[in-house]
Amino acid sequence: MIGRLLVCICFLNLSCGHGNAVEFTLSKSGENKRELQSVLEYYGKDDADSLKLKAAKYLIEYMMGHYSDRRVRDVPDVIFESYEYLDSLAKELFYKHELCNSRFDYDAYLEDEVSDSLYLSFESKVKVIADSVLNNVISKRAHFEVLFDHQDIGRDWLIDHIDNAFYVWETSNFARDITFDEFKNTLLVYRFRNESIDVKSSFIRQKIFPVVNAGDLSDIECVIDLFNAYTFHLDLFENDGRDLGNLGFYDLLQFYQFECGRHSEWTARVLNSCGIPANFDFTASWINRSRHHYWVSVRDLDGRYLPFTPKWQPLFDSLYFKNTSKVYRRTFSPNNELIKLRKSSEVVPSLFEDPYMEDVTEEYHQVTDIEVSLDDKLENDIGYLAIFRSDGWMPVAWGKVTQDKKTASFEKIPLGVTYIFGVYNTEGFQSKGQPFYLNSEGKIAYVTPDYENRIDLTLDRKFYKKDKFVDMARDMAGVVIQGANEPDFRDAVTLYTLKEGDLSELVIRPINIGTGKRFKYIRCYSPNSKSLNLSVFEIFTDKVNDCKNIGSLPYLTKEEDSVYFDGIENLCKIDVRADDKIKNLFDGNMESYVSQKSIEIELADPSVVRQIRIAPRNANNSITKGNRYVLLYFDEHWKALDTLTAEFNYLKYDNVPSGTLYWIRNLDEGKEEQAFVYENDQQRFINNFSAYLD
Repeated sequence: MIGRLLVCICFLNLSCGHGNAVEFTLSKSGENKRELQSVLEYYGKDDADSLKLKAAKYLIEYMMGHYSDRRVRDVPDVIFESYEYLDSLAKELFYKHELCNSRFDYDAYLEDEVSDSLYLSFESKVKVIADSVLNNVISKRAHFEVLFDHQDIGRDWLIDHIDNAFYVWETSNFARDITFDEFKNTLLVYRFRNESIDVKSSFIRQKIFPVVNAGDLSDIECVIDLFNAYTFHLDLFENDGRDLGNLGFYDLLQFYQFECGRHSEWTARVLNSCGIPANFDFTASWINRSRHHYWVSVRDLDGRYLPFTPKWQPLFDSLYFKNTSKVYRRTFSPNNELIKLRKSSEVVPSLFEDPYMEDVTEEYHQVTDIEVSLDDKLENDIGYLAIFRSDGWMPVAWGKVTQDKKTASFEKIPLGVTYIFGVYNTEGFQSKGQPFYLNSEGKIAYVTPDYENRIDLTLDRKFYKKDKFVDMARDMAGVVIQGANEPDFRDAVTLYTLKEGDLSELVIRPINIGTGKRFKYIRCYSPNSKSLNLSVFEIFTDKVNDCKNIGSLPYLTKEEDSVYFDGIENLCKIDVRADDKIKNLFDGNMESYVSQKSIEIELADPSVVRQIRIAPRNANNSITKGNRYVLLYFDEHWKALDTLTAEFNYLKYDNVPSGTLYWIRNLDEGKEEQAFVYENDQQRFINNFSAYLD
């Protein structure tokens, strides 16, 4: 209902001249009209403030299209006090700006300069504050109500915001040379979605400017490192803070319980308030997994906007954002084309119902404009491009169908991605025709089934190997596994050193140990100090009597893997005494894991170690023995083939149409699935960079 109302407001503003639009907003402001008028009067007194007056008119003109769906009215005193204390403590202990004169490596700084005792002291103080807050705040303290900006934002707040925006425009290294148009789209913006508008912008600058130090620093990478570290140190709660409700600016005390959109909306506002031009960007879906994402992009001294996810991600993590589909940027003024789209007689996907965004995909991808040929006569004037998701095709771009209904045109489409054309109606997205791959030269190649040349498929995964897990496995090359009989490992014997390919398949693999010696203790450590990221680490000895503990079996992902089962019937899993921190290694669950620099395990009894079965951290997206699977292929819609129960960690399907998209669905568990093509006897998951070779 609110969305439709805002579209009507936008359309009315669009049909008005600039001055008339301001008057229209004022006429709808009710009792708040005098507050907004007094802002215009304040800046209208002095010709020196003419640009501030222009800024005020801009905000008031488009203010009517914005609102808060949550508003903080009574943040408890303990929250204010906790923030003030943690803010001063973090600044005192963890920040040395002179380090930013050269490239500032925050992780190295913490490792070299900040002692463990300092960290423990800080964390203990944080715990005391957190306990105090939870004891004093019993119920949610936020009022959830829709408050339209033009009826709620007062004179003092708005003047403070405008004055602060102009102050940082003049003083920040990162903003001094921006144009007024860029200024009004970044520093002047006071909201990006429907977040609470509570503390004044000058207050934010007073608190955060000493952290980012935008007046002196010129290294935007260093600034973001410092900012991320600051928010990390102020995080009081994870799950324990969920009953506190919305705290507006003070949400940074309970950061982890919020999704990336909440993180990004206040981060963008905070950075803009400190003179670092920032945008709120998002993708409706990754190209290779069924999730959306929000983040912030900040301006460097060369005028480029660089993306990062608040709290944890540094700048220049470009590969991370290569997996976005179309990228959109939230705007304060509406996009006229989207207003017209929403006013058309056709049903529009929810993504495009909101007119406050613009397409900035070219800042993230190599793009091209394309025309898609249409086989069917359509009634629709608007078409969409969609990408595959395990919950259905997801429209990410819209375009216009030509009057003769023979083609549809689309702008700024990322290369190297598989799409399908379709239309939208009350039943959702309706695909039309066959999917196509847009190659690196901007050429369209349709993916069409070939019923004449059928093939046999051997499938060992339902989802691609995630880069982060592949990297973690690769980083464990050189990890040393040792046995000992003294708890301090002074008599340690090296049993095995992991090689680069040992863990590359992200499944359970056996390592045979040939020393024939008995050991009481086993340890595993990385000589290069990188973290071990392990899901399984089970130890086996010779089977005696009637041992029932066979442990986790090696994965059989192809027929040749049967060698891993040679002699397995003669082995028995050894009982261990292990710290709770590493108990996940022995639970047989591929999705639980341990991440630390080393692990030490005490065996229940001294034993001859014959084999260690090991698996790196992974998402358990291989074929699981005993689960039921169905294979689908695409020919204008998904068509199902046989349902099979996996006897091993692979499936075999015979006499299948070639040359099309396939989708293997687990009917028993799991969520992550991705379509794939089958080339050279291998699955190649789409939209995963290496899936196609042009």
